[in-house]
Amino acid sequence: MKILAVCREIPYPLNAGYKIRTFNLLKRLARSNSVSLLCYGQETECREARSVLESFLERVQLVSFQSRPKLQQIPFILGNLLAGQPPMCVKYVKSKQMQQALQNALAAKEFDLVHFDDPYIVSNHDFSRSTGAKITVTFHDVDSRKYQRFFAIEKNPYKKAMLLFDLFMLRRWERYLVSRSDLNIVMSDVDRLTLTEATNGTNIAVVPNGVDTELISFREKNKPQETVSYFGTMDYMPNHDAALYFYREIFPLIRERKPGVRFRIIGRNPSRELMDLARDPGVEVTGNVPDVIPYYHDTSVAAVPLRAGGGTRLKILEAMAVGCPVVSTSIGAEGIDVRHGSNILIADEPEEFAQWTIELLTDEKLRRKLAANARRFVEDRYSWQGIGDRLNEIYRSLVDQQIQVHRGIHLVRKPRGMAASSVAHTREDGA
Repeated sequence: MKILAVCREIPYPLNAGYKIRTFNLLKRLARSNSVSLLCYGQETECREARSVLESFLERVQLVSFQSRPKLQQIPFILGNLLAGQPPMCVKYVKSKQMQQALQNALAAKEFDLVHFDDPYIVSNHDFSRSTGAKITVTFHDVDSRKYQRFFAIEKNPYKKAMLLFDLFMLRRWERYLVSRSDLNIVMSDVDRLTLTEATNGTNIAVVPNGVDTELISFREKNKPQETVSYFGTMDYMPNHDAALYFYREIFPLIRERKPGVRFRIIGRNPSRELMDLARDPGVEVTGNVPDVIPYYHDTSVAAVPLRAGGGTRLKILEAMAVGCPVVSTSIGAEGIDVRHGSNILIADEPEEFAQWTIELLTDEKLRRKLAANARRFVEDRYSWQGIGDRLNEIYRSLVDQQIQVHRGIHLVRKPRGMAASSVAHTREDGA
């Protein structure tokens, strides 16, 4: 197959969850297909990334994104809102430069499939033009659900009204994309059901997140340093909220029993509000780090106190692969087939979250059990190798027009010469 991947930014370095996913899946697809990449990026800033990606991709084309002056943004955004596109897509990822580059790339009709790696970068595509290619859209999150959760916990009336407006526009945009694309990829069965209910779409398939179990080594923790860490891209709103929530509601409860415990916030682009937490001598805010794995090795407990968000958390899979025990909310572990008490600890109230964290800091037997079980779990279910092969099979079947996607089931192959209606429906395992 000839595949064109269209991304909002170059998927390297691997300093964000969606970049890790995109990089690993494109690399796997490129093993048996010709894969080209079109994305935003500045040549002067992306030389190393281009070199790495060109080692396995057919072509890498960067489009320079130039922000409009504020006075020009208002009529542009209003016009696109009337067209049903939510503010985030028109403000951050839609541009004439990308529209033209995408149109030029598809003009020759040489691609079998276009992989849009984000539901907002699709705003640059004209669905009315014939491309000869299958169109797929990847939903790293189902954002309408994320905004619905923020709406539920927001106290400020003005912010609540803005969230309601965004929620309306997001649902409208999701319905449009699902109705126009050939296939939509989500991270979990939970996401599939959410998107199906929101759009009445049937062309939705699950390809979960994963972890590189060949690259990441497992290490048991013999002497915990009483360090609790939260990992993530900190300018992502659910991560920002989770870090503040842990510090304000959970960390004080842990300190009552463990006064020497430290809390680390690890990830790029922390806000001033998060940076200010480092005034507390028991808190460290690292900002961007070149590699998170050493920080997992130096962490006693990986906390995932998320109250909003969608998709599946790469931070949990990475922690499990490394051997770092995890305490998470139900929302944080959503979409991953974890088992409380076996490979993870789940807690949705601050008191319970603090108690399980303290248990892990003090109980060596529990730490070892969770760590060993979690490593086996990700090796069996969430390796990038198997997930990449799965995506390749899905795309191959789509291009060959041998699959159908239905509510409640996933992918169905249609044997040659057999009518679609005569094919028995089979369930996908969701792994």
